[in-house]
Amino acid sequence: MSIRKVVVHFADGGAASRHALTVAAALARRHAALLSVHAVAPAPSEGAYLNPETAALAAQVQEELLRALKDQASAAVQELAPGLELELVVRAQNPAQHFAQAGRVADLLVLGQVEPGVGLGLEAQGHILVQSACPVLVVPHIGAPPTLGESPVLAWSGSRESARALQASLPWLPWVKKLELLTLSNELPSGWNDALALLRRHGAPVEPCHLKPSTPPSLGERLARAWSPDASTAETLLSHVADSGADLIVCGAYGHPRAWELVLGGVTRELLHSMTVPVLFSH
Repeated sequence: MSIRKVVVHFADGGAASRHALTVAAALARRHAALLSVHAVAPAPSEGAYLNPETAALAAQVQEELLRALKDQASAAVQELAPGLELELVVRAQNPAQHFAQAGRVADLLVLGQVEPGVGLGLEAQGHILVQSACPVLVVPHIGAPPTLGESPVLAWSGSRESARALQASLPWLPWVKKLELLTLSNELPSGWNDALALLRRHGAPVEPCHLKPSTPPSLGERLARAWSPDASTAETLLSHVADSGADLIVCGAYGHPRAWELVLGGVTRELLHSMTVPVLFSH
């Protein structure tokens, strides 16, 4: 299994976009893959009725915005991704819809972590995780370590999503020096030994890690600090990553559309909000 096309979201010239582009370029270089940089901005008048005069003005503003975005993306690519096979896509479209579609014809999609008022919002990012067919790598605000992928933690729950995450990890294995297969549960989940065996069959230097959930606080403490089991799970996972020196989390993305909204899994939402290392999600 290999990665041959990496799609990355370029929102602007800010830190999140630069971190995402830097990581995407490094992965494209590692895999000799096409780097597809997508600079996408929503139409200012999306969903609104405009009279002809206002529509013409909005179209002019849109054209200028896209031109500036293209210039920013081109400059960033020259600086951060020299010498790669490259394509640059500049488009006015709903970003969540665009990247959900783009992820269906790519091997990997790279996004920057959500920043207030910049790029994708949390709901849009969640929509992409659930609707995209390829794994989605989200890069945190602080960027990624140069060792990215050498010491990953693969979260296993026995679910379909965690099985997809295991499959998503396979192209990374040639660069892995240490892989932890981790579960956070009182009992070992279904498929645990089979997952270990499959990873070893692929040549992974995998080590099992079984963490027990922390004891829930009292009702009063839960109310006082807005405790939830999902937040506790994400916190335990991130704490373990910090202690172990892992440089990547690989996990399932949990969520589903309901009526007009996306219901995103609690642990997925917490990781998107609080990640400290890149997270490779697979739904």
